[in-house]
Amino acid sequence: MTKKKIVLIGASGILGSYFYSQLKKNKKINLIIGADKKINKKFSSKIKILNLDITNSLDVENFFKKLKEKYGKFDCLINAAGFTIEGSLKEKKISNDFFDDKNWKNNIDINLNGVFYCMKNFIKFHNNEKKIQKIITIGSIYGTKSPDHAIYNDENFFTPIGYSASKAALLGLNSWVANKYGSKKILVNILSPGGVFNNHSKKFEKKYIKKVSLKRMASKEDVYGSLEFLLSEKSNYINGANIQVDGGYAL
Repeated sequence: MTKKKIVLIGASGILGSYFYSQLKKNKKINLIIGADKKINKKFSSKIKILNLDITNSLDVENFFKKLKEKYGKFDCLINAAGFTIEGSLKEKKISNDFFDDKNWKNNIDINLNGVFYCMKNFIKFHNNEKKIQKIITIGSIYGTKSPDHAIYNDENFFTPIGYSASKAALLGLNSWVANKYGSKKILVNILSPGGVFNNHSKKFEKKYIKKVSLKRMASKEDVYGSLEFLLSEKSNYINGANIQVDGGYAL
């Protein structure tokens, strides 16, 4: 991999934190993290962290503008921030109201609007037509396939409608931007993982893997391997794709 300047959004999540742990090891990568103030302490002092609220369009614009002014143009944007049901449970236990307005709004604000703001301002301030740049967004298999609601019965979490809706909308956003800006040398792709194991109960894991031809849940390493490929020069003719890292769930 040639030397790259990467901005990683959402490095506190299940996947984002793993991406951070791997990317920081690569001496060919200069890494900037956009993160909430609450999580700054968990990162290495060698990595530059800038506070960012991705639900605030002005905050995102200022973030990318200051990034360019201080460090020049960046090569890659990784949109790894996401609102999941696990995240909401940490803040406040929500009811099993599938049409809960607050839950819907949080999903749309973070999973869709936040990605839109980041894409918009990365292109606005960092487009460099002299070389290939990349935008990689973390989607979900639930953006193309409905969850099997039965496997969430008797669990302390579920997959809300806002999550599926926001991840599905990313596909349209991705296609539009990829087609519009491919000629500007910006390659725009989505990685859509299947269920990533995160200390799930044996009961849930057993139910989930019945849907997967590889008979296991995804690991963080599985998803990072695909991310690493998209960041590399080996993927320089891939644009507008939705790469499903799901072990065959979609089959």
